[in-house]
Amino acid sequence: MIEVTDLTKRYGEIHALRGVTFTIRPGEVVGLLGPNGAGKSTAMRIVTGYLAPTSGSARVNGREVADDRLAAQRAIGYLPEGNPVYGELRLMEALRFQATMRGLRGAERQRAIAAAMEAAGLSGMGRRLIATFSRGYQQRVGLAQALLHEPPILILDEPSSGLDPNQQVEMRALLRRLGEERTVVFSSHILPEVQAVCDRVLVIHRGRLVAEGSVGDLEAQAGLAGAVDLTVRAAQADAVERALLALAFVACARRVDPAADGAPGVGFEVEVRGRAGADELDALAGAVTAAGGRLLGLARRAHSLDRVFRALTREAPEQPDPPLPAAAAPLAARAE
Repeated sequence: MIEVTDLTKRYGEIHALRGVTFTIRPGEVVGLLGPNGAGKSTAMRIVTGYLAPTSGSARVNGREVADDRLAAQRAIGYLPEGNPVYGELRLMEALRFQATMRGLRGAERQRAIAAAMEAAGLSGMGRRLIATFSRGYQQRVGLAQALLHEPPILILDEPSSGLDPNQQVEMRALLRRLGEERTVVFSSHILPEVQAVCDRVLVIHRGRLVAEGSVGDLEAQAGLAGAVDLTVRAAQADAVERALLALAFVACARRVDPAADGAPGVGFEVEVRGRAGADELDALAGAVTAAGGRLLGLARRAHSLDRVFRALTREAPEQPDPPLPAAAAPLAARAE
């Protein structure tokens, strides 16, 4: 488990993080989403013990990172942005060196290397020079290095950065497989990747956590209206339209003729106030029936994560930063 509480990081006048709090439970795949410079990498570096916070705390498996950094790091496999690898070494040489640095020896080291290569999709490539690998396979090398000590937590900073579309698809599949056995936290600005892989999303903007939850939860937090696609028999369309507009939670009902999905009948794009949940879907179906209509199709339309992201990170006036606790003031002064 990762627990971050009121985390703040300042570099002089620059505020990288501003009172960020979140919890990541064991077994979750969580995406950190935000514009460039939002504070995602800073949060990851503090959790991994690479940076000290100005104030606040980060705990890994119940251990305060600042107090017991090495114990926390033993539980973490970390792939930093930029993925430093030894291009002049063969894959097996690089992994043997990394495993030795982790304190692995003999048969235990060989077993760990074989397991990491298999998990990262690098089996059979041990004798190849890393410099000859594509960018996508060099990212896999970084993942294999992070997996050598079999950590229960993986923290990956922009694992798909610089990859072509095919390599991004391969990385998503790899992240899904890794998430079946571990807690995975990764930052990204590639929205389809986050939507396809994550159980939950944390959105950071200007150093603040502005939203968290599933994509559906983020829609509500972004204040986006819910949308529903509805199809009825053509002969009943006028009566149904009046019945839909009579519902208090319906903002508008736009007729689509013929139905958008190609089914027989007339389709409606219904925009509701708030989230289009199960209660709203039941009420829409009931209104169609009460109007004498025959319902041919009813489905909630999810907003794209791209639209949700834009709504959550649209520019807004700067808010004042919270005052630093007295205990943190000397540390902040040193940073300046």
